[in-house]
Amino acid sequence: AYGEYHKIPNYIMTFTNAYTRFRRDPGFHLVSEKTGIRASARVLYTIEVLVIGNSIRCFINGVEAHSYKDPDRYRSGKLAFRSWHTRLWWDNLRVYEILK
Repeated sequence: AYGEYHKIPNYIMTFTNAYTRFRRDPGFHLVSEKTGIRASARVLYTIEVLVIGNSIRCFINGVEAHSYKDPDRYRSGKLAFRSWHTRLWWDNLRVYEILK
């Protein structure tokens, strides 16, 4: 259930035809919002999330949508994708750890 997301430590990125938002849970805290980046039907999107230190940056088709510095960034957890009332799919999911 969607409400369960807000009880566990996680980050949520929402991408709709009206806005994109980035939140931190628990607490559903809005940390970034952009209304100029919107999803359109029948468009292929590349979404990238880059985490370096306490900085989290989210890109949609190469355009930075969110940049957030979390002084208490989560260092582990799970990755989840959620959709509601949509016709979409995810393809070519890749997760990398960049070692220094």
